[in-house]
Amino acid sequence: MSLLPRPELRTLPSGHHGGIDYAEAEALGLDPGEMLDFSANLNPFGPPPGVARAVAGAELSQYPDSRSRRLTLALAEKLGVQPDRILPTSGSTELIRLAALAYFGKGDRVLIIEPTFDEYELACCIAGASVVKQRLSPHDEFQLDTAETVKLIRRHRPKGIFICNPNNPTGRYFSRSEFQEILAAAGDCLVTLDEAYLSFVDSPWSSLEMPGRSNVLVLRSMTKDYAMAGLRLGYGVAAPDIIATLRRVCPPWNVNSPAQRAGIAALRHDHYLERCQRKLKRAKRYLESELSALGLPPLPSEANFFLVDVGDAGAFRQSLLQKRMLVRDCSSFGLPHHIRIAPRTLSDCRRLVAAIKEIGPGRRAMNSLLSQTLEKLEPPDAEAMKAAQARQDELTKPKGSLGRLEELSVKLAGMKGGIVRGFEHKVIVTMAADHGVVTQGVALYPQEVTRQMVSNFLNGGAAINVLARSIGARVVVVDMGVVGGFEPDPRLVCKMIDFGTRDMTRGPAMSRQQALDAIESGIQVVDSELAKGLDIVGTGDMGIGNTTASSAICAAVTGQPAEEVTGRGTGLDGEQLAHKVEMVRKALEVNKPDPKDPLDVLSKVGGFEIGGLAGVMMGAAANRVPVVVDGFISTAAALIATELAPRVKDYLIAAHLSAEKGHRLMLQHMGLTPLLDLQMRLGEGTGAAIAMVIVEAAAKVLAEMATFADANVSKAEHAEE
Repeated sequence: MSLLPRPELRTLPSGHHGGIDYAEAEALGLDPGEMLDFSANLNPFGPPPGVARAVAGAELSQYPDSRSRRLTLALAEKLGVQPDRILPTSGSTELIRLAALAYFGKGDRVLIIEPTFDEYELACCIAGASVVKQRLSPHDEFQLDTAETVKLIRRHRPKGIFICNPNNPTGRYFSRSEFQEILAAAGDCLVTLDEAYLSFVDSPWSSLEMPGRSNVLVLRSMTKDYAMAGLRLGYGVAAPDIIATLRRVCPPWNVNSPAQRAGIAALRHDHYLERCQRKLKRAKRYLESELSALGLPPLPSEANFFLVDVGDAGAFRQSLLQKRMLVRDCSSFGLPHHIRIAPRTLSDCRRLVAAIKEIGPGRRAMNSLLSQTLEKLEPPDAEAMKAAQARQDELTKPKGSLGRLEELSVKLAGMKGGIVRGFEHKVIVTMAADHGVVTQGVALYPQEVTRQMVSNFLNGGAAINVLARSIGARVVVVDMGVVGGFEPDPRLVCKMIDFGTRDMTRGPAMSRQQALDAIESGIQVVDSELAKGLDIVGTGDMGIGNTTASSAICAAVTGQPAEEVTGRGTGLDGEQLAHKVEMVRKALEVNKPDPKDPLDVLSKVGGFEIGGLAGVMMGAAANRVPVVVDGFISTAAALIATELAPRVKDYLIAAHLSAEKGHRLMLQHMGLTPLLDLQMRLGEGTGAAIAMVIVEAAAKVLAEMATFADANVSKAEHAEE
């Protein structure tokens, strides 16, 4: 019989933390002692005076006081609470594990507000509890929507709630009133308030003075406050019965003697943290100013760290690591475009800025990949088209008798630089993302359908899967920004920009940088597929609410009023359509997208999948790959692509005329004529898959049909008058 762990441990999420990875440093040939660590949110100025002497005086041959009584009394006096409300631990992480072990089990639900410290979820999973998540967005600068929090509490009735305040990694600090609103809805569940970084907040409110609440566990970290990461020291403050319960599951001697003595010594220095705060604020202001000047503005933060959108967090971290500078790649928080920086001494911060200047961020003007793609774009091969037309005129048929197939075959020759004999490698790229505007009631289906349909694509059960199989095409499914994200899956390409766009009726749908990132992500998808074989590509989409975004793009670029470009989407009735038109109109009024600046249009009223598809079209055109454009959403992407680079139009083939109202206007604006009119409005790439059959037929007719000379057939003696 095999020795196996508990089943739930097999799928346990991995824990990721800041700080130096010594194995990584060794593999890269780096000396950890020479590295400047901006990834760990610690006080960078070292422990208070006297701590080292206190540690040196510890009696190592004896067991420590199992209840840390002297340290507990010192903390009680410092905080003004009774000793039976305090539990010292080996760092606040131990308290997280103890709380989960003591209070949560199989069948329990725990609410976590993320992005946040992943130890909360890890502890819950170890205990056997399931996790409910509320995801905050960088679009709203990670502001807490307490109404949504309360709604989740009432819906799921969790046994516990974890709140990190100030939040790690965002640095946002929730107000007392926000916390009280959550507490009022929480009932009797255990509310764990992690205040590991509270000492670095300018004007904190006191969580220890919450009257009449016996279900709050407050976590504090002396590791962070007093720069004692090597000792690990934290404590919890709660009602006596909670502390007593935690003690029952707490291992004996959990806080070692050096740590206990260090904690007591540190608490004697009342003004130490104030002096450190002043120096940290100066260093933080310096970094904020310098990074903003480099086009890398930090996000708002009330803590001793902040986030920066750098595009590719992993690559950025690796570039700095080579210069012995360590920042936190926030991909594990679900933020693959952000790094977290915790300021150090001012001189260290100057070295970090110099290193960033050396690696050249250059992310706020025009991304290098997009620039390179634009430079590669070439017009169709005129000589190839001329030769194709000449052969077309010699085929055994009256000139023009195959109608648009003849025109299409010549166009394909211009794209590919010669007569095309077929397409061995056909690809449909279906990109998915969510849209914040759905909160305005513009769609019949709930937002979670986007996520559900992506799973359907991966399992091969959607219309696009069936049609792609029928023509021998492979479907490439790309997550550009689906709310909640997905677990790693080799069948899914993850290019997530964020968990959906913002509500464009209240402000821009995304930042300009995110618009650029979305386009570049599409280019990267094409580059990856070229390596596998790519002869022709069709575009497809999935995203509840994306017809609203596409209508707004159409109106912004063509200048047509909202009512002329907005259709029924998935089947809205008259009243619902009128409301959707009004939301498109409002988005345009609020954002005022510049029709002469396609990036401005995309960022203000677009979608991540729309930007990604625009990148697919640009990347394909730069590599002379024909693009079969699906319906309304894909054509909105084509509008962005051709406004950015008009030459892209020469490589586009309009698959069909959608039943959506604004589709015809966009096609007319670009001078494209659709191959089919089947009254389709599904998206996914379905129209592109069907049209691809016609495109390949056109190519084969030109390549394989006999000429008059080949077949020994007489030509017409003169043209008909």
